[in-house]
Amino acid sequence: MMQTLAETLKNKKIEPKPHALKHEWQAFAYKIWKDYSNNKKDLPRVIQLVKRYNENYRGYLDSAYNFCKDYQGPVPKIKLFYWKFWQLKKQNEREGKPNTGRTEGMRQTGESGQECSKPAESPEKPESKNSIK
Repeated sequence: MMQTLAETLKNKKIEPKPHALKHEWQAFAYKIWKDYSNNKKDLPRVIQLVKRYNENYRGYLDSAYNFCKDYQGPVPKIKLFYWKFWQLKKQNEREGKPNTGRTEGMRQTGESGQECSKPAESPEKPESKNSIK
C-alpha cells in the first residue's frame, strides 16, 4: 500500500547529522528542543537562547530544563522552559548576584576540591618609599 507524502514526512524522524554538532551547547539545545517541542520553528530560537546564555547562565538553563521534565499540563513545555529560565535570570538580577548561573545549593570549590569560603583576593601593592603620608 502506498503512503501519502504527508504520512511519509510525519513518520520521518528529524535528527541532526553527527558532524553538524561542533559544540556541547548545540547538543544541549537540540536535546531541549527534541524533548519539549519538536516543532521546526522552535529550533532556531532554542539554539539562539542556549548559545547566548550558555556560558554565563548554564545553571539556569539546566534548572529550567529539569523543572519542565515531569510537567503534564495545558501549557507547552517549551513555553514553560522559557518562562522558568527568564524567571531565574530576572531573580538573579534583582538580587544583585554575579552572573555565574549557579543555583543556591551549589558550592564553589577550589583546585584542590576543598570548599572555598571567599574568592581569592589580589595581593596588595607594597607602599613605595617615596609615597607621601
